[in-house]
Amino acid sequence: MGKPCKKCGTTNKYTDGRCKLCHRSYRMNNKERIAEYSAEYHANNKNHRACYRADNKEHIARRSAEYDAKYRKANLEKLKANNASWCKANPDRRSATESKYRAAKLQAIPSWGNTWLEKLKVAEFYLIAKTRSIVEGRLFHVDHMVPLQNDRVQGLHCSANLQILEGSENSSKSNRYWPDMP
Repeated sequence: MGKPCKKCGTTNKYTDGRCKLCHRSYRMNNKERIAEYSAEYHANNKNHRACYRADNKEHIARRSAEYDAKYRKANLEKLKANNASWCKANPDRRSATESKYRAAKLQAIPSWGNTWLEKLKVAEFYLIAKTRSIVEGRLFHVDHMVPLQNDRVQGLHCSANLQILEGSENSSKSNRYWPDMP
């Protein structure tokens, strides 16, 4: 067994020499004092914490990855349910994410395509398509004017290459037609 608690004498030692009950009691009775000490400590040791993080990036990343893997394994069903409900609540954002994924596989995202403004412009197309589909009662798609996959040309996944078309028109266009086609 461990050493006895400094305050009550039980043998269930906690980190600072006190048992869990005495430790909790101390923390409850000294909240302001602990908050002041904590704020002062963090203010005085910002540089130390930053240096530790910089010196131990690999260790921190590995530990974080291990924790994430354990959490995902333990909460797989909960995470699946959360993901499904998010996808159902945000179909426009889901479509934008899937489209960006397909474009990334084709290496069709320009270097400036990951700026926050460009991401916002692209997301707006998907939101407008979803809204028009709801309002007009017809299905609208976000189309790449110059297709991402074609034997003769490859367009980019960016706001300048997007347009909103009715679903049937987009399906008939496929990847065979583009502006200024030879």
